[in-house]
Amino acid sequence: MVIVWLSTLLTLVVLLFSASIVCRAEQQKFDNYKLYTLYVEDDEQAEELHNWYVNGNLDFWSYGTLNDSVTVMVNPELQEYFEAMLDDVQLESELVEENVQSLLEHEQEQRGIHTLSKRRRPQKLPQKPTSIDGVDEDAVDFDHFWTLDEIYHYMNRLEKTYPNLVRVMTIGKTFENRSILAITVSKDGRINQTRPVVLVDAGVHAREWASHMSALYLIHQLVEFADKNEDLLYNTDWIIIPVANPDGYVYSYETNRLWRKNRNADNVLCTGTDLNRNFPYRWSYTSHSCTDGYAGKSPGSEKETQALMLLMAEFANSIKMYLSVHSCGDYILYPYGFAYKPVPNAEDLYALGLQAAEAVQKIGGPEYLVGQASGLLYLATGSDDFMYGAYGVEYAYTLELSCGDRGYGFIIESNQIETIAKETFEMFKVFGMHASIQKMSKLVVTGCMLALAIVQAGSYHEFEVYNVRPETREQLTVLLKWRNTEVDTDFWDTPKLGRNARLMVTREDHKRVEEFLEKHDIEYDLVAEDVQELLNREQRRNVEHGRRVKRDSNSRATVNFEHFWTLAEIYDYLDELAAAYNGLVRVSEIGRTHEDRPIKAITISTRGTIDQTRPIVFMDGGIHAREWAGVMSVMYMIHEYVEHSEDYAEQLSNTDYVIVPVANPDGYVYTHEQNRLWRKNRSPGNVLCYGVDLNRNFPFMWDRTTTECTNNFAGHAASSENETKALIAAMDQYKAAIRMYLAVHTYGEMILWPWGYDFLHAPNAEDLQRLGEQARDALVAAGGPEYEVGNSADVLYTATGATDDYAYSLGVPYSYTIELTGGGSQGFDLPASDLPRVTSQTFELLKVFGRHAGTLSLTP
Repeated sequence: MVIVWLSTLLTLVVLLFSASIVCRAEQQKFDNYKLYTLYVEDDEQAEELHNWYVNGNLDFWSYGTLNDSVTVMVNPELQEYFEAMLDDVQLESELVEENVQSLLEHEQEQRGIHTLSKRRRPQKLPQKPTSIDGVDEDAVDFDHFWTLDEIYHYMNRLEKTYPNLVRVMTIGKTFENRSILAITVSKDGRINQTRPVVLVDAGVHAREWASHMSALYLIHQLVEFADKNEDLLYNTDWIIIPVANPDGYVYSYETNRLWRKNRNADNVLCTGTDLNRNFPYRWSYTSHSCTDGYAGKSPGSEKETQALMLLMAEFANSIKMYLSVHSCGDYILYPYGFAYKPVPNAEDLYALGLQAAEAVQKIGGPEYLVGQASGLLYLATGSDDFMYGAYGVEYAYTLELSCGDRGYGFIIESNQIETIAKETFEMFKVFGMHASIQKMSKLVVTGCMLALAIVQAGSYHEFEVYNVRPETREQLTVLLKWRNTEVDTDFWDTPKLGRNARLMVTREDHKRVEEFLEKHDIEYDLVAEDVQELLNREQRRNVEHGRRVKRDSNSRATVNFEHFWTLAEIYDYLDELAAAYNGLVRVSEIGRTHEDRPIKAITISTRGTIDQTRPIVFMDGGIHAREWAGVMSVMYMIHEYVEHSEDYAEQLSNTDYVIVPVANPDGYVYTHEQNRLWRKNRSPGNVLCYGVDLNRNFPFMWDRTTTECTNNFAGHAASSENETKALIAAMDQYKAAIRMYLAVHTYGEMILWPWGYDFLHAPNAEDLQRLGEQARDALVAAGGPEYEVGNSADVLYTATGATDDYAYSLGVPYSYTIELTGGGSQGFDLPASDLPRVTSQTFELLKVFGRHAGTLSLTP
């Protein structure tokens, strides 16, 4: 076919042309670019168009489905190849505009006319809506496209004029250091998450100006006509980001009207990332940075994406409706876009979408098509997939607005702006009213086992432990699948080829477990018939050891690591250090748990406070409550760096530390007082089962797990937990300087690096592996075991929502999970008598990571 030999040549042409555009400072011209309407009739035609798009050879101005039309712009340098492609796949086309530049000049002329008229007619200040008649409808106009300054000025004026209704928040900064503003509208003045929230964003794609104006019209109606739209505010709060891509919007206004992406200049060759492809849910690489759909270097790599994710995380518990506004195409789309599989509530999403479409038609608007996003010409994930899949927002839509009377996509006549905005507002009303009836809490009762109810009280007399040893890849696979699907199995060690892993099960499942293992020829031994007796024996050993080495609490010099510290001991020690070493240490509370315990962080810097001018090592321990040795190893490092700082002067001179030694305080206390084997936090999941696995709850590739009663339950939504939010906020505070992230766990004797959500290696995999091996070698030199170093998914299994993947997605170049050595068959964790050896050896490993962090630049 003609297309085969054209592919490489076309890509080269686009790369060279795109590179030339990057160097231009003047207004981008589109002379002799042509607009076509294409009528797509079969899969071959759709696939060919998709290939052209992926390679950056076509610019889609509107989207469509099979047996529908799409509008595309063609580069004059590709005109001959384009016509050959049309003939080759017999694609029907219609030329609708000979010269795109003439459209742009006409639009520019209209903007100039409006600017002149505005100079003659000063804009009036909006009036408080004490009554509908008192509102001055001329206060703002929707007969021109507003600049970013106009938009931000209007938002700030509303906040001053309506302090009991409006708040304006800066949710992040762009690559070019512009603020990303969100406005909240609530009858309480601020959103307290007691009512359902509708989250709306617009302008993710810079050139889609009708989306910005429709979001502004929504703000205008909710605020300046609050009385008239009381139903939308009575039981619903609103968060609206009218310009999600400020840099791109300004660039489209001043330089290149058809610019779509952000303005991240760090990409090789071509500037910008498509923010709607950058969200960390089923993210995938695209061909090169010069394409309009370039998804970025890594998931969540862009500052604008990160700002939206943090906002979503902050209000995750109350967001019941998510609407991402785009243009154009006359579509109401719902998840998923990355795959053809329907979502569980697809019928509800479709029915509500139809109501919104009908509302537009009732006022004389166009007919919107409603359907799953994957029904378009190609598969692609987006922000709606992320909100639905990662945060569990059950109503998430992308609205592709009307193309206007002329049907020229982004180039809409000024007299059409308000018409489209009013049509969109009718949709907003439908979605807002539906959000108002959504429940604010989810209390799901699942069929948890009676045995798990016993575990809530902390008794394990009815539990047994097996040693299992997979010798083949097939055996390991079935064991891992079993691990991830059975609610009544608890692996104390991660199954690995040729190594023993301990498995706890209920006694009543004894027969079923052995039948399963024998069916797959997996070697096993029953090593404990009463788990509670194991725990009692472990406790007796630790108590006896503690008596022999009782700590002298009056002297810091006698701090010992021969017993497992309680949370009170840990926090008291941190506070002692802050008081005694105020030129080196700061202790702060970064959040509160479900049971209202503080989550404390300690910073170590020779400058006293961390000013983010030196590389930061960010570390946490104890995110899994029962992993006490991890907590103690972190505490040992704190002890050494603070009380013996003179021994590490060189390392501390170029590196700062932010450490959260107990990331799960409620769970940690619960393991000390009630249930030694508790893993999760202590938030109530339902009547029977408590807790969320915090290491599955982070908003990067988050995914649902089976039930609340599993040990790895990921929560009802990403970032649903207070502890998760606290760590996210701490990382966000220091993210400009964090160059090393370390999550300390027990146990398994492994050093793991991203990605873990899928079998994908991080771009700097070789560097991560090399540094991990250096840390391992330091541990061995200190007399420790030889840890396995490798990619998380390769060494273990895929897992979503983990802290190391999340940190790496923020741009932290070195991110690791460290699984420390374990306690053998006689207990879940180390005997206390082994703590001094393990913590001191682990410190040798941690020092390697810290030294390397000090060599890293703060320039991205």
